[in-house]
Amino acid sequence: MNKALFYTILSLTLGLSLPSCNKEDESSAASPGAASPEQEKKAVSIEDVVVAAAKADEKSTLPSDAEIRNRILPELAAFPSIRLEQILVDAAPAAADGTTRLAARLRIRVAENLYSCEQAPEIFNEERRAINDSLNRAMQPEVSYLLQVGATTEEITEEDRKARPLPEELQELANAIRTLAEQPIYHLRTPAGTQLDIPATITARPEGSHWDLSDLTLDTAPLRALVSYLPEGGLPQGAAIVSQGFEEQQRAAIREQITAFNQAAEPTIRAREDAARTRVLELRSRREEEAKAAAEAAAIKTAAHEAWEKTAPKAFTQGSSYTGEWKRGEAFGKMSLRITQTQVMPDSLQFVGTISDPDLTQVELQIIGRCEPAARADEPFPVIVRIYHGRYNPDLPTAEAFDAKDALLKLTLSAADSRLSGVLTCAAWADSPEKAFEVLLTPAPKSRRAK
Repeated sequence: MNKALFYTILSLTLGLSLPSCNKEDESSAASPGAASPEQEKKAVSIEDVVVAAAKADEKSTLPSDAEIRNRILPELAAFPSIRLEQILVDAAPAAADGTTRLAARLRIRVAENLYSCEQAPEIFNEERRAINDSLNRAMQPEVSYLLQVGATTEEITEEDRKARPLPEELQELANAIRTLAEQPIYHLRTPAGTQLDIPATITARPEGSHWDLSDLTLDTAPLRALVSYLPEGGLPQGAAIVSQGFEEQQRAAIREQITAFNQAAEPTIRAREDAARTRVLELRSRREEEAKAAAEAAAIKTAAHEAWEKTAPKAFTQGSSYTGEWKRGEAFGKMSLRITQTQVMPDSLQFVGTISDPDLTQVELQIIGRCEPAARADEPFPVIVRIYHGRYNPDLPTAEAFDAKDALLKLTLSAADSRLSGVLTCAAWADSPEKAFEVLLTPAPKSRRAK
C-alpha cells in the first residue's frame, strides 16, 4: 500500500478510537457483543475514508483519460467509420519504479451504416431482355424495312445494310434500363450505432510530470472485419440498397421503364417503316419516269436516225453537187461543192469531194466531210467539211481562211429542202466568230449534177 494512504488511514483510525477510552463505563453498560449507534457510525466513517483515500490515491497514480485516449486514437485512424466513446481501465499493482500495466476496454460505436456490395441478380437482366424486340426494330438496318415493303435488291445500297444508332432520347432510356438491371446492389451489414468493446493493454511509466505510455496492444480483429464494408456516405448517388421486397420492386421498375421505352420507340419505328415505303414508291415512280423518258428519247433518236437515213445518203450521193455563195460583210462570192465518193456508216456518212468557184476554173480545193443524225427528226443534220490542199484565188477574202491551213465548213443539212447552210471558218477563229464567212448552198439542178 502507498505510504501516504497508509498514514492517512492510520491517523484517521487512531483519531476515531481515542474517545472510546473515556467512556468505558458507558461501553460496559451495553449488552455484550452489541455495538452502540455511535460506534456503528464511527465504523462506517472509517470504511468510507479508507475507500475514499484508496480512490484518491488510485487516481493520482494512473494516467489521465486524455493521455490514454491520445495514445490510442492514432491506432484507430485506419478505421474511419468508428468512434471511440469510452475507455474503461483496470490497473495491475505498480512496480517499485511506479510502472504499471493497464488493462482497458475501448467502447467503440459504429458512426454510420456499413454496406457490402454485390453484383445485380441475373433475374434483373432476364427482365431487361424484354426490351430487345423494340430495341432491335429501332436499330435494325434500313434494308430490313425496305424488304418489308417489297424493295428489290437493286433498290438497296450498302449504306442501307448498316445498323442505325438509336435517337438520343431512346438511347438515354435504354441506358437507364441497363443501369437499373446491372447496377450493383448494397446490403446493410452493420447498422450505425452498433457498439463494440475492444480489449487493449498498455504499459504506463511515470516520467516526471507526465506518463510514458508504451507496449500498446489492441485486438482490432472486429474492426478489420468492418474495413471491407462501404460507409453510407460513400455509396454512389441512387445506390440500390436491398430492403424487404427490393427484388420485386426492382423488377417492377425495369418492366415499367421497358414499357416507357416501347411507347417512345413506336413512333420512330413507324416513321422508319413509312420512310422505307415512301422511298420504294418514289424509286419505282422515278424508274418508271426514267424508263418512259428513255423510251421517248429512244423513239426520238430512232425517228431522227430514220429521217437522216432518208435524207443524207441522197443528199451526199456520189456525183451530187451544190452551188451557192459565201458572204462576209460587204464581200461575197460564189462557191460550189461536189461529192466524188460516199461511205455510209451506222451513225454517220462520210464523203470526199471538192469546193470551187463556178466562175474560176483554176479554183479547186480538196475536202473530206461528215454528216451525222440530228438530235430530233425535225432538226437539220450537222455537217463538218475539212478543207485541205488545192488552188484558190489569193485576191479574194476567202484566201484568209484557206491560208490558215485549218479551214473548215461548219454546215447543217436541211431535211426539208436538202440545203446546206453555215459558215466557212478556221479552227483558230473559235474566239473570233466575226471572221467567219456565211455560206448557203443548194442542190444543183439535175442537168448540172449529171455532168
